[in-house]
Amino acid sequence: MDWDENPDQRIDVYTQALLKLSKREGEVLKLINEGKTTPEIAGKLYLSVRTVENHRYHICKKLGLRGQGALEKWVRQMKESTQ
Repeated sequence: MDWDENPDQRIDVYTQALLKLSKREGEVLKLINEGKTTPEIAGKLYLSVRTVENHRYHICKKLGLRGQGALEKWVRQMKESTQ
């Protein structure tokens, strides 16, 4: 898919991806988008680090992401496409 030819497609993909997430997963993703680390997210949401790691895992699974850093890369790409 050529994102440059149709940037609206990328926004649609982003919106569709967000609709797959639970409310808490969306909160975690928002904080990742703000550059927060897993321990920072845990503190902010009053969760254990392990619970945040589980949310990150489920977000990746729902978005079809694999590999270390894939979620952060996806967030960066989506942020760039919506600017």
